[in-house]
Amino acid sequence: MKRSIGSLVILAVLFSLAGCGKMSAAGDYQDGCEKYEKGNYAEALADFQKALEKGLSGEYLVYSYSYMGHCYLKKEEFQSAEQYYQMALATGKEPAMCYTNLGIYYRKCGEYEQAERYYLLALEADDSYPEALTSLGVLYSVTGQAEKAVPLLEKAVTISGEPSGFHYANLSYAYATAGRTAEAREQLLLAREKGYTLEDYAIILNYIEEKEAEGNGKEPDDKQQPGADVTQTPASVTPVPTTAPTASATPVPTGFPAASATPEPIRKPAMSSGKVIAIDPGHQKKSNYEQEPVGPGASEQKIKVSSGTQGVTTKVPEHQFNLELSLKLKDALEEAGYQVVMTRESAEVDLSNAERAGVANEAKADIFIRIHADGAENKAANGISVLYPSERNPYVAALSPESKKLAQSVLDALCDATGANRRGIVERDDLTGTNWAKMPVIVVEAGFMTNEAEEKKLLSKEYQTLLAQGIVEGVQEYFGE
Repeated sequence: MKRSIGSLVILAVLFSLAGCGKMSAAGDYQDGCEKYEKGNYAEALADFQKALEKGLSGEYLVYSYSYMGHCYLKKEEFQSAEQYYQMALATGKEPAMCYTNLGIYYRKCGEYEQAERYYLLALEADDSYPEALTSLGVLYSVTGQAEKAVPLLEKAVTISGEPSGFHYANLSYAYATAGRTAEAREQLLLAREKGYTLEDYAIILNYIEEKEAEGNGKEPDDKQQPGADVTQTPASVTPVPTTAPTASATPVPTGFPAASATPEPIRKPAMSSGKVIAIDPGHQKKSNYEQEPVGPGASEQKIKVSSGTQGVTTKVPEHQFNLELSLKLKDALEEAGYQVVMTRESAEVDLSNAERAGVANEAKADIFIRIHADGAENKAANGISVLYPSERNPYVAALSPESKKLAQSVLDALCDATGANRRGIVERDDLTGTNWAKMPVIVVEAGFMTNEAEEKKLLSKEYQTLLAQGIVEGVQEYFGE
């Protein structure tokens, strides 16, 4: 959204990640999740600890403790891993997940009876919990209890929606253990189609061939898949710690990729606030210069949708930035438990500003957030502003008080999260997309694409993440959460 600033000159404020504003407990939690997924376990633990110190609560707490258990298990600090898994269980939330985590822990320690006990407790809590079904089925497979393993793994494949290569590989191994080698081969082919590794594929194929040879009374063929070493356990298998009790059950067969076949049930909170939030990524790839009323019953007409501004150095169009930020915001809001409705998720649309408000109205959204970037002739102009309708607005004056409250909450949180220049909340009554809305509505002007320093920030994924987190925190403040 482009605006002339006149003679006002504002020096650009350089941004540094090290100097950005405060982050919420939920933000630290999300950082920890991302670092865990990248294998940075020590850094992830530090983020989760910061989140706990900031008062992380509710559904996030059980997931934070669970992640910390995973981190310690990856670092082979087994006592700490068990401690945090037990702390997760003590929250009383997600018992199926917590019991499964403990089952995985004891299985990796070689305590199969304890592992079985926890898996069964998980299934008592939720008899369709996929990770518990899979983990218990694998345990039964590797301890020679195929008659118990097969139905569990068949159910896991059925309820998984889109089974992974691991699901099919687990079932293949169970069929082979039960002597059902033809079915084992079918499942193994499905596993390979789903990207199951060639090395682990060869290990299970070798096992199937051994079972076929036993059934025919012949010696197994020594041939193996090219490049695969079926005589050794894959490097991904986690060794049993030297401090763990010796397993009394049948050991895992040599070469079976047990650890890689057992999923770690890591899920992020699936909270629901009951609130619906509509997001409109401003503009689109192709402008529409036809006109429409600026508000319900208005005689004044404005073009349906303009082209917006663009990056001063990159020439990236505003519509592209708006969509990138909006999609990040969608994910962050859903992570926080909100239902999100998008007016567009592609540049290839033809939606007028009134039609965009119509999408929010049709969804009966609680609030409507319109995402834009700013532009100005003054190349030094920088910072964030949030627009809202005034109490004098001829179309949506009744929405002004709540819209102003939302605008202030979002602006404060955005500037805290990013350290950006605070340009304030601004009354605007000439915006079609605002004037057709039926709920509190704001326009976030996230920064100036015509300022070289700010353009660089706006187009970085890291800064977009901070912007999204800031908006979420503002929304939570608005709703009193």
